[in-house]
Parts: sequence; C-alpha cells; structure tokens
Amino acid sequence: MKLPTRLALVYAPLLLTLASFVLQVIVSVGLPRILSVDFLRFDLSFYQFSIFGIWSICTGTPAETLFDGTVLTPAGFNCAPTSLGWTASNYSSITDEFFNAGLAKALVLHPVAAALTFLTLPALLWALRRPRRLAPLVSLFSTFITLIAYIIDLALFVPAHMRLNGSNAQETLGQAVMDVRYGAAFWLALVATVCSVLASLGVCAAHRVRRREGDWTYESQQIITSSDRPPSRSLVDEKAGHSRAASRSSTATPVSATSASKSDGEEIDYGRRGRRRAEQHKLD
Repeated sequence: MKLPTRLALVYAPLLLTLASFVLQVIVSVGLPRILSVDFLRFDLSFYQFSIFGIWSICTGTPAETLFDGTVLTPAGFNCAPTSLGWTASNYSSITDEFFNAGLAKALVLHPVAAALTFLTLPALLWALRRPRRLAPLVSLFSTFITLIAYIIDLALFVPAHMRLNGSNAQETLGQAVMDVRYGAAFWLALVATVCSVLASLGVCAAHRVRRREGDWTYESQQIITSSDRPPSRSLVDEKAGHSRAASRSSTATPVSATSASKSDGEEIDYGRRGRRRAEQHKLD
C-alpha cells in the first residue's frame, strides 16, 4: 500500500471527524451566546429583524452604517431566555404560526451528536494502533445521529422559510417581510454532516483494507526467534560437508562389496583345485 493511500485512509477520517466536532460545538452553543450563529433570520419593513437559534429567539434592529462602512448605530439585540424548543420566549404567535414546536425541541440532538462525535475521536486514535470493529461502529452511529439532527433542521426551517415568504406572513406579523435567509448555524450543520459522512466512509474503507492486507499503519518490529532466523554460513558448510561424505560412502560401498565377493570366489576356486590334485596323487 502506497503512502498517500495510507494517509488518506487513516488520517483523513480523523481530521474530518475533528472538523465535524468543532462545527457541531459551534452550532450547539449558538444563540444567545453567539449571536452570529442562527438558523433562520427574517427582516421586517420597520427596520426590525428576528433570528432563531438552537436555544433562543432574538429580535432587534439592524446597525445603521454609512456608505463608507462607518457604523453610526450598532445592531441591537433582545434575546429571550434560554429554553428547549423556545418555550420561554414571548414569541409564541410567531412560532405557532410558522414553526413546528415539537421539531423545535428536537434541536437538542445537535449537542447529542457533538458528544457522540467527540467519543468517536478516541476510538479512531485507538484504531490507529490496533484496528478494531469499535471505531467503524461508533463512527457510523455518530454519523447517523448527526444526519438525523440535520434532517430535523430541514424539516423545521425550510417550511418556515417558505411560510415567511408567503402572502399570509404580513397579516400575521403586521409588517411586510423584506428578506428571509438561512443563518450560519444552518450551513455549519450541513458542513458538519458532510464531514461526518465522509469520515465514516473513510473509517469503513480503512477497516476493510486492513482486514484484507493486514495492519499496515504501525509495522511492529517482530522478534526473530531461532526458528525464524536464517542459518549461518558455517552451519550451511557443515551440512554440505556431511552430505558430501555421505554420498562418498554410498558410492564406495558397492566397490568394496564387489572386491570382497571376488576374494571369496578365488578362495573357493583354490580349495577345489587342491582337492583335485590330492585325488590325482592317490590314484597315481
């Protein structure tokens, strides 16, 4: 496996998960602590605006600036107390008309998704050394919750965007709606969801490659045992000498056997000749 592929499969999911976690933390804090992180904003004709965050609703007046960018009057904000589902705000007429109160309470899934994404980080760090099935499972679960949280954002704010642009909005609000746009939290949640999905795909791909080709992230130095160590040159020469001696002895054995058989045959012939001579002397 080439080094760029290793980096892509090992470190890219970790960096994507870290980026998703940071973005989800920003979204989870949101209004009223970070005034610029809102999901939806609409401007009215009498120089008023309303912004909707994860914990609160804020209204105010936009800043007055000159053509050169000089700020004459800074923007003013009046935020409702922090509550789940905007229940502590005094804008129930707006929320009941344009939003779904039940889905507004489900925005709490953003902090839950951020916590699960944070738990994914140590699982991925541990998987760098010892790949286990825990990292893909945790990553997939956190991605699933993050995706559900963003689907809730879509189901809550997209219909509200359409209703605020409708003809009945002026009758309900008493003013003309000049502009409706999605806030920074809406887009940050989208980017965090994309990062989380890509990270999960990378973790699953890395786990599959490791199972097929072995763990190539950290190549541990294995201790070479005596059975794994290659034989030394002296040992090889000694074994070769023994084999040559054995081959010589095996080739010499038939020769000695034939010579012994010849000597035995000659002795037998000498004995027969002697007996024949003795018999001839008796006859004479």
